[in-house]
Amino acid sequence: MITTINPCNFDDVPHNDPNRVFAFAGMIPMWVLGWDDQTHSLKEWINKVYAHGGGWSHSENWVSGFTWNPTNLSLHYPGDSPMHPFLKLEQNEVEFYIMESAIVVITDKQSQVISIQRWD
Repeated sequence: MITTINPCNFDDVPHNDPNRVFAFAGMIPMWVLGWDDQTHSLKEWINKVYAHGGGWSHSENWVSGFTWNPTNLSLHYPGDSPMHPFLKLEQNEVEFYIMESAIVVITDKQSQVISIQRWD
């Protein structure tokens, strides 16, 4: 399921344009919605569909400074303004929050962070 949360700078793309989501999220929605958890784990699937960009790229060093707030849906890094997702994808009991700069927060249904990655 795709949910638009915060349209941010969507004004550049007409509201009736069927490619509106893809203008801002690129191929990420197709990767996520194509995932069948009976066939592949999430990590295996991302490695398969995003091999050209490095695949699953969770790094504790990269995400260690980020804080995810599930109440107001914000991602914060010390010294920066909080980021808010513009799109939420749900697939196989996993939620994907897409931020500007292709940052993806991946959580379970209880809002526990599985990973924070950049898929661009």
